[in-house]
Amino acid sequence: MKTIKQIADEIGVTKAALQKRIGRGSLYARLSPYITLKNNTKYIDETGEKIAKEAFEDKPFVKPVDMPGMDADIDGNTRAQQSEFDNALVKLLREQQADLRQQLEIKDKQIADLNETIKGLNESVKNLSQSINVAHHNELAETIIDSLPPPEPSAPVKVSLWDKIFRRK
Repeated sequence: MKTIKQIADEIGVTKAALQKRIGRGSLYARLSPYITLKNNTKYIDETGEKIAKEAFEDKPFVKPVDMPGMDADIDGNTRAQQSEFDNALVKLLREQQADLRQQLEIKDKQIADLNETIKGLNESVKNLSQSINVAHHNELAETIIDSLPPPEPSAPVKVSLWDKIFRRK
């Protein structure tokens, strides 16, 4: 049986990282039968140790070289290996950055297209509103004209005798 610290050192991670991974759902459920507590120290038997190591095989960890003058870290990785890893990581990050910029350009174009569509729709709404106002005013004018009393017939103009004789109107 080994402590969590011993297993973490073998995997190449910190004790906190191993405890955090164990604390997550499915790994804890698989490991709990193999964990025993003695004097406030957790011990994991061989079967549990294999399960814990398998959980870290999916995501390998590379410890950085902190101490000057050392050519290899605890896992035996040399600085050249670390440099290759860093270069690969930088390349991956640059590719992701290029992809994200391309996606951002596409989204910017979509936003510009939508803004143009909105401007067109606003113009259509404005024209429709004006048409409705004109139609409403015409309808209102017809209503007013219809509500007016009909004009009275004009009375015949009397022409005097003298006007008839001298043909004046």
